[in-house]
Amino acid sequence: MSNIQLIENIVKNSPLYSIFNRPEVDDILRNATLTPTRWRGIPSDRSLSIKCDDIKDPADLIRLFGLNSKSFPTKYEEATDGDGQEARRIRTLHSSSLISLLCFYDVSALKPLHLTVDGRNVSFTTPCFEVKNPVGVDEDGQAHNSNIDVVLLGNDVQSGKPVVLFLESKFSEYLNWGKYSKISKRVYENIYSRLSDSGCLEQMGLKIEDNPEEEGYSVLASIKGRTLHYAGGIKQMVSHFLGVQNVANEYRNSGYDVYLGEILYSFPDSIDNSHDKFDDYCRLYGTLAKGLNGLAANFKVVEQCFTYQDVFREYDLDHAVKTFYSL
Repeated sequence: MSNIQLIENIVKNSPLYSIFNRPEVDDILRNATLTPTRWRGIPSDRSLSIKCDDIKDPADLIRLFGLNSKSFPTKYEEATDGDGQEARRIRTLHSSSLISLLCFYDVSALKPLHLTVDGRNVSFTTPCFEVKNPVGVDEDGQAHNSNIDVVLLGNDVQSGKPVVLFLESKFSEYLNWGKYSKISKRVYENIYSRLSDSGCLEQMGLKIEDNPEEEGYSVLASIKGRTLHYAGGIKQMVSHFLGVQNVANEYRNSGYDVYLGEILYSFPDSIDNSHDKFDDYCRLYGTLAKGLNGLAANFKVVEQCFTYQDVFREYDLDHAVKTFYSL
């Protein structure tokens, strides 16, 4: 079966794959073998991955997408951290780690990325991937870290002030609504109590409550009824907030202004009708960011989500990457 036929079959169960159901994408993947992504050992009928014999070698991605062979291998190693499982996951077509790696890997002094961050024009020249920040230790003595997709280092164009932006990447995750059930009370109880006391959770239409099925854990869910929000994304940004809070002073001591943000892929109406899920998550994110900024002392949360479409509209992306994601 051809790649385009495989994609067409996946579209029947996962409409988001319609963005890959184009002749231009088929041309990019003409020398790739696509295979159903394995989930819990079973081939998925909703996801495809690029088959690779040596997953630690990024040569296949360099060849398919026409990437910079000098800069990509180092960034690929960062993004997969030598982890074979992550190297497999990053070859999933709709991976949020893949889009962040392909779009940000070649940012450099020769190809700076200009972003407006908190009203400032910042020229970013160094990307780092899958950066681990310590969050806390749970009931079982297990350390929790927040793994953020990309960290960008650069300078304010006007003042020259160094700036670091911790950036979480989301591709299609926010399309999946639902509560988030496994939140360690020992690690997160204090931050959620403060967000609850400030009215932030209520403004989002969310509540934090004990998990009746697992002692020591909490659930983030809608105040009433089904959770028609992407609660998992909110939980993850709270985790990143704690992680960045724990490392921000290291950057500030080196002269950096520190920011935390999130970048989303905006899907067409055929996938996200009237951008309902995109708009809902952006609204929740904005409310959360304001609430977290009321608690932060050594850094700031950017209060609006970035989008891949806006960030890379004018940037000199590799042609195949721009085409693959319709950017």
